[in-house]
Amino acid sequence: MTEINKNKEERRKNESKLSDHKQFKKELKPPFLTIGNISTSAWFDERMPEMLWAVLVIGNIEREKALEFFRRIARFSSENADCYDVTLTGISKFSEEKRREFIRIATSWSEEVKKTLRALALFPDIPAGEDWRSFLDKSVGKEDWQKISTGVSKTFWHQSEEATDCRWIKFFCQIVGGKMKFSSAINGIDETLKGVFKYPNYGDLKHIRPFIRASEIMPDPRNEGKRSEWARSFWQYCFDKTGCFPEEAVSERIKNRQKKLSEEMEDARKHYFKETVDIRNKLIDHFFANSKTSAIDSRHEGAFGIALYGVSLFIEIIFYRASLSITGRVALRSLVESFITFKYLLKKEKTEQGVWDDYRGYGTGQLKLLYLKLIELGQEIGSIEIDELDYLANEDKSVEFVPINLGHWDSANLRKISEEVGLKDIYDTYYGYTSGYMHANWGAVRESIYQKCLNPLHRFHRVPTYDLPLMPSVTADARKIVNFILDCLSEAYPKFDFRFTKVDNKIKNNMNYQGVIIEESLENKDILKDVHIFGTKVEKVIEKHKTPWIKQWTLHSVEIPENQADSVAEKVSKALDSEHSWYADFKNEFFHYVIFRDKVFKVDRSKKEQYNDVVKFGISLGIPDYQLDFSPQIREWER
Repeated sequence: MTEINKNKEERRKNESKLSDHKQFKKELKPPFLTIGNISTSAWFDERMPEMLWAVLVIGNIEREKALEFFRRIARFSSENADCYDVTLTGISKFSEEKRREFIRIATSWSEEVKKTLRALALFPDIPAGEDWRSFLDKSVGKEDWQKISTGVSKTFWHQSEEATDCRWIKFFCQIVGGKMKFSSAINGIDETLKGVFKYPNYGDLKHIRPFIRASEIMPDPRNEGKRSEWARSFWQYCFDKTGCFPEEAVSERIKNRQKKLSEEMEDARKHYFKETVDIRNKLIDHFFANSKTSAIDSRHEGAFGIALYGVSLFIEIIFYRASLSITGRVALRSLVESFITFKYLLKKEKTEQGVWDDYRGYGTGQLKLLYLKLIELGQEIGSIEIDELDYLANEDKSVEFVPINLGHWDSANLRKISEEVGLKDIYDTYYGYTSGYMHANWGAVRESIYQKCLNPLHRFHRVPTYDLPLMPSVTADARKIVNFILDCLSEAYPKFDFRFTKVDNKIKNNMNYQGVIIEESLENKDILKDVHIFGTKVEKVIEKHKTPWIKQWTLHSVEIPENQADSVAEKVSKALDSEHSWYADFKNEFFHYVIFRDKVFKVDRSKKEQYNDVVKFGISLGIPDYQLDFSPQIREWER
C-alpha cells in the first residue's frame, strides 16, 4: 500500500459520521465545531515550517539516527529550562549565548546532519538566520531544495510517522524544559508519559501518537492569536523560487487513468451504436401501438415523452462523448429528476385523476412565462426561437387561458417527492452531487477544473487542468436510471421489455484480480467482507497439507477490483494467522499479488525472475515448495 493510501485510510478512520453532526438551523456541524471558542491551526501551514530543522532531518536521514539526534536536542532543553520552545521562532528568542550553543550542537552532531541542515541557509528571512549561516556551509541550491521538498512531502500530512516524530520532539522539549506539566490525577498519565519519554520504543503507539499530536497542537499562551511570520515567509519564498508540477503532466497514474477512461468511452460508443437506435425505434413503435386518439392525451404523451426524453439524454451522453464531462453530470441529474417525476406521476394518478393534466399545464405555463418575458425584454437568444415558443405555448389552447404556476407543478419539491415514492436513496445518491454541477458549486468546480500541483513546496495547491476534464464515466449510472424510466413506461403502458445492456468491457474485467483465500489461514475473517467470493470449496486436511492443527481447508475463490488490490492485499497480510505460515494470492493478466503475514509481493507476470524472491521467502517460512504453486516455474500442486 502506498503512503498516500495509508494516509487516506487513517484519515477516514477518524472522520466523523454524518450521524455525528449536529443541526443548527440550516447547517450541519461536525463535533469539533460545536465546541465554543475553538480556533484552528493547520500543521502544514504554520507549525511545520516552524519545525523545519526537524523536518529536514527526519525526511532525509535514517529514522533511528534522526530520533537519536532529536534526543540530543531534548537533552539541551532539559539542561536549559528557558529553551523549551524549539521552533525556529522560539530558538531565535533564546539568549544569544544559548541560541548559538543550540545551533552549534545541532550542526555538529554529525556531518550528515550538518549537510542536511545546510538547506536552512536557502531562506534569507529564516529566524536567527545569521547564526544558522555562521555554522552552516554555503547552500547548494538544487540539492538543498530537493532536501526541503523531501522533508516537507514526508511530514505534510499531520498524522504521518515523520510528522508525528517532529511533533514529538517539539512536545518533548516542552516537557523536559519544564513548560508542560500533567496532573497525576489523570488516569494512566504516568504510563502515557513513559511512552512519550521512551518514544517510539515503549507503550501502545496507537495511544501514544494521538496523545503527542493532541498535546503538540496546544497553543503557547505567549503566542496565542499571533500568526507565524516565518511560516508565511517560508511558503511565499518556496512559491516564488520553485515551479508547479501539474499532476496531469508528471503523474503516470493520471496519464494511465485518462487513457483508460477514454478507451472506456469509446468502448461504450461501439457497444451502444446499434442498441440505442433499436430501443428508441421500438419505443416509438410502442407509442403508436398505444395511441388511441388524436385528442390531447396528457398521460400518453407525457409518459412516452419522459421515456423518450430519458433515452435521448442517454444517447447524447454516449455519442456526444459527454460521459466523462461536466455535461454528462448535468444530464445525469436530469435523468434522475425525470425518473423520480415519472414514478410520482404513476403513484398520484391512482388518487388524482388530473395529475397528468397538471404536469402538462405547468410546463405550458412555463413556456408562456418565458415567451412573455422575452417579448417584454425585446431580447433575441440564439438557442430559443420566439416563434417556436409562441406556437408551443398556444398549442393546447390560447395562452389567454393558460395560468402560470410560479411554484412546483404539484406544490412539492423533488426531495419530498422522492420520499413519497420510496426513491430517497436514488435522490441522496445522485441528486446532490449532480446538482453541484448544475449550480457550479465549488465541489463541482474543484473536481472538474482543477488538478493538484505535486510540488510539496506549493502545499499541493490547485492549478487548472490543461485538458478538458475526464472524470469517471456516468455511463453505467445513466444506463441504470434510464432503464428505471423504461420500467415506469412499461408499468404505464405494458409491456415494454427492452432495456440497455451493460458494456461488455473485457479489458476492464481482465484488470480485476482473482485468486484464493483459505478461510482457516485468517486470524481476522472480517477481510472476507471486503472481497467478492464467487466460489467456495472445502478440502479435508491430509498429510500433504502440512496443517495438522485444523481438520479442513475452506478455499474461497475471490475477485478484487483493480483499484482496491493494494488495500485488500495489505488487509489480508495483517489478517493472516500470526502463529502459522500461510499465504494468499490473487492475480490478473499483468500482476500477481502473493501475500504473507506482514509481507506483500507484487510480481510483474512478464518478469518470471521476480518469483524467485517470493519462493525463497515462502520456503524460509517453512512452506513446502510444492505448495508455492503460484510460480510458473513450479508444477501446480495436485491436491
